[in-house]
Amino acid sequence: MMMITQREKDENLMIVAAVIGYALKHDIETPDVYDLFRKNDIPKKIRACYDVLHSQSIDESLYFAEDILAQSGREPDLRPLTPPLSILPRTER
Repeated sequence: MMMITQREKDENLMIVAAVIGYALKHDIETPDVYDLFRKNDIPKKIRACYDVLHSQSIDESLYFAEDILAQSGREPDLRPLTPPLSILPRTER
């Protein structure tokens, strides 16, 4: 059985914090935000910037994600991914 490292736990926490923070701030359902982040490779980018982000406030992962989306120069694409790999179950709307 492979053990998860502390760094991987921290990276996962930063991603979850960014997803939940973005969902709350922009009034979007969490699974939709996770799909949006995956489409824009945000989890991968947060992991790549771990060395800088882990020394900052946990809120920096949200700001980092917002910057990535803003730099893309397009409106967020909230269409579901195929197949959906959301971390949380979808709720009735």
